[in-house]
Amino acid sequence: MNKWIVAGMVILLAASAVADMESKQEDWLRMNALVDSFQLFGSQFALEEDPWAYAESWFKFIDEWNEFSPKFYAAYGNTEEAVTQSFRDVERPDGVTVAHNAQSLGWAAHSVDIESRQRAIAEFAGGVGDNRLLRIQQSLEHTPDRVDFRLRLANQAGVVFSLAETLEPGSYAEKLAKAEKLIEEHEAANREAIEATTWPGHNSGFQGPGDPDELAQAALEFLRQNPNWTKPEYDDEHIPYAAAVRGRSWEVEKMIFLTGQPTQYALDMFVAFKGTKDPDIAYVYQMVFYTGEAPGINPGLPFRFANSRQYAKHQMLLKNVPAPE
Repeated sequence: MNKWIVAGMVILLAASAVADMESKQEDWLRMNALVDSFQLFGSQFALEEDPWAYAESWFKFIDEWNEFSPKFYAAYGNTEEAVTQSFRDVERPDGVTVAHNAQSLGWAAHSVDIESRQRAIAEFAGGVGDNRLLRIQQSLEHTPDRVDFRLRLANQAGVVFSLAETLEPGSYAEKLAKAEKLIEEHEAANREAIEATTWPGHNSGFQGPGDPDELAQAALEFLRQNPNWTKPEYDDEHIPYAAAVRGRSWEVEKMIFLTGQPTQYALDMFVAFKGTKDPDIAYVYQMVFYTGEAPGINPGLPFRFANSRQYAKHQMLLKNVPAPE
């Protein structure tokens, strides 16, 4: 045989071997990435944060797995041993995290069990829902006036039970129905509470210093200029609308430990915010406004800081909040 023909065949075989090696490395990386993704669905914490985003990621993973894994198994074998043998002489590509070598790749490729993991995810969601139902009961016992809080829990329970029922049809229908009934009941109760709530106005016993109307206007202006005053607890835009002085006086917030000399004062106020989701609703927060911080500082304007008291909030009809002059 002509030596040039032999050389050409050798080159072609070498090129084919290189291409085969590169193809296997690409498949190794792809399988590894899918197994990495699969491992992320082993905890309920991400599900609890955003259930349907979690579910969408899961369904996307299933689509990707069902598209790639049959081709992988057809090329490299339907058993752990067959995959291990297929990749025994393949150099492990950079970026591999789960399947560190050919043997662990064989294990990883056959460790993905869609059905059992989906049942587990449904159980995660059901567990979150059970927790929300328990918290509703505890809230009834300890804070019977917090209808809005229980409504939020009921809505959360409805979301996760709906997800669980989607994943495991028939297994969570009864709990989903219970959550939906609670949502309906608490929506009505919450609306009644909102309609019955009135604006308190300034504390008639405020001792000063400062004029309550001027302090209220200064508080609103401060919030307009400092929109990141704290993290709002209602999921909506917060537009400062009205304020009322609620403290009887300015309180010493900080002082020099040895002398007792005040270095900062604070004043309690109610602040109503408008939103954009419901033009009829005002979000009312109990807030604290602070002076600057310095030895010998006096209580009074200007405000330098502000934040809301945790959980001290409610909703009311915007028409029941006197519009600022």
